[in-house]
Amino acid sequence: PLQNYTPLQTNFESGADESCDFIINVSADLELRKKRVLERDALSIDQVNSRIARQLSDEERSERADYIIFNKQKSELLKQVIEVHEKLKTVASK
Repeated sequence: PLQNYTPLQTNFESGADESCDFIINVSADLELRKKRVLERDALSIDQVNSRIARQLSDEERSERADYIIFNKQKSELLKQVIEVHEKLKTVASK
């Protein structure tokens, strides 16, 4: 059964992925991510770009992840989450 569920946004950067059974990368286009951060946080575009520059690239995170969810449109998001959930339930039942 799955033992360790740790939702971390900076999982790879902090090294916390080493203690996880599976990694789910939730990815969005760069410009959409910037837009969301600017709307959510009181940061300048330079601060957002600096934060993003310190993170692994989408490609690096995707290569290291067991599952990838593309967070582009809400209508597509739920289907992907359910698919990953079903796969993890299957693994956990073994």
